[in-house]
Amino acid sequence: MSGRYSIVSSPKSIETHFKAKFEYAFEPNVNAHPMQMLPVISSLHPDKIVPYHWGLIPYWAKSSDIGQKNFNAWAEGIHKNSSFKIPLERRRCLVPANGYIEWRNFSGIKSPYFVYSPGNPLIALAGLFDTWMNEATEEITRSFTIITTKSNNRLRVISRRMPVILRESNYQKWLDVSKDYRQAMSLLRPIPDKLTNAYHISLSINNPVHNYPELLEPQQDPLAKDNLDIKMFFV
Repeated sequence: MSGRYSIVSSPKSIETHFKAKFEYAFEPNVNAHPMQMLPVISSLHPDKIVPYHWGLIPYWAKSSDIGQKNFNAWAEGIHKNSSFKIPLERRRCLVPANGYIEWRNFSGIKSPYFVYSPGNPLIALAGLFDTWMNEATEEITRSFTIITTKSNNRLRVISRRMPVILRESNYQKWLDVSKDYRQAMSLLRPIPDKLTNAYHISLSINNPVHNYPELLEPQQDPLAKDNLDIKMFFV
C-alpha cells in the first residue's frame, strides 16, 4: 500500500522537471494523503499540472464512496480490474512527488520511513485517472490512483510493495495513450535498488493532520537494529 507521499518542491522546479505549467495555485504538501486534491499531469493535457482527487472514482460508479478504497491499483492484474482497465488504456497520468512515506511494522507499531531517489529531487509515480459525474448534482470529479508493484530488494525490508516510480525517459511513453496499452504495462515494475534509498522519520507523520517540513527530517529508528542509510536529499 502507498497511502502517503510528499510534494514540496517549488512550483518552478516542478514545472521545469515535468515540462508543464501549473493551472492553479499549488501549495506544498509534506503529508499528502487520499481524498485530497493533488497535482497531476494527465495524458489529456501533458503540458498542464492540474489538481485531481486522490482516490479513483470510475466513470460508471453509482457513488463516490468507491474512491476511498481506490487510492492504489495493483500492477498485477490491473488490466482485468473493472475500475482500472479503461483508465489503463486511455487515461494515464504522472503524479509528481519528492518521495513517499512507507511504514515498517514492528509488533504492531508502525515505524515511518521516507523513501526517495538519490540524486533525483523529483520523481513521477505512475497513475491512472477517471472522470465521474454525480447524477444528482451534475458535479464533475476528476480523480486518480497510484499504481503499486512489488518492492525492490532494498526496500523490501520496509514493505512488500512500493509505488511504480517512472524514469524520466519514460514519462512520455507512459502518457502516450495512442499506443497499445501493453507497452505502457511493461513500465509497471520495481525501480532498481540503486535508484532508491530511505531513512526513518518522525512518528508524528502517522497523523494525516500533521503537515510541516520538520516531519521529513531524518531520525534514528528506535525500534530497528538494521537501519537503512540515513541520508537527506531534499529540495
